[in-house]
This record gives sequence, structure tokens and C-alpha cells, in this order.
Amino acid sequence: MGGIRPEPGETVLPTPGSAERIVAVVRAAGLTRIDYLLITHYHVDHIGGAVELMSLLPVGTVIDHGPNREQPAQNASPRALAAAPATHYPKYLRQWASARIVCCARRYSVD
Repeated sequence: MGGIRPEPGETVLPTPGSAERIVAVVRAAGLTRIDYLLITHYHVDHIGGAVELMSLLPVGTVIDHGPNREQPAQNASPRALAAAPATHYPKYLRQWASARIVCCARRYSVD
């Protein structure tokens, strides 16, 4: 994991998460909401902060690619399961109640 490494005996104060930092920047800019939030995919490093962000700040429209179709491997470790899109996607869906969702999934076939 990255981040500040304390010197021996030193205590490092906790740093705010991604969602808290985004909210601070939005408010510093004099804004009160996010009009459009784009979710590229459901990996924890992309969606994990989005769940918290939607609970802290109003979001007008969320654009994503549609339902999660990525399932963890049958022999996935507990650590892999904790980070799996299938684990985080339901939490993301629960936040939809306060946001308007635009699904932009497209299917293309080559004939």
C-alpha cells in the first residue's frame, strides 16, 4: 500500500479518502453537486469511492456501462473476493436511489 510511512515512534494522522477529497474540491469551487458521474468499470479502485461520494454529495446523473457481468473465479481467495466487482456492485446499486442513472452499454456484433 502507498502513502506516508511514519518514522519509528511517529504517528501519522489519517488522510481523507478519495470521496472526501473530491467533496472538498467541489465545495471549494463553490459547487453543491456533481451533475455527471462517469463509472468506467466496477473494479474497487474505480467504484469504491463512488459509493461514498454519492452518499456525501448530490449527483445528478450517473453514466455507467450497465450491469456487472464480471464474476470472481471459483477458487478466489477471501482477499480477491473482497475486492471483486461482484462484491462492490450491489453497494453501488443501492446508491442509485439518489441519482438518475443513464446506462450507456452497447453491444456490437461482427457479422
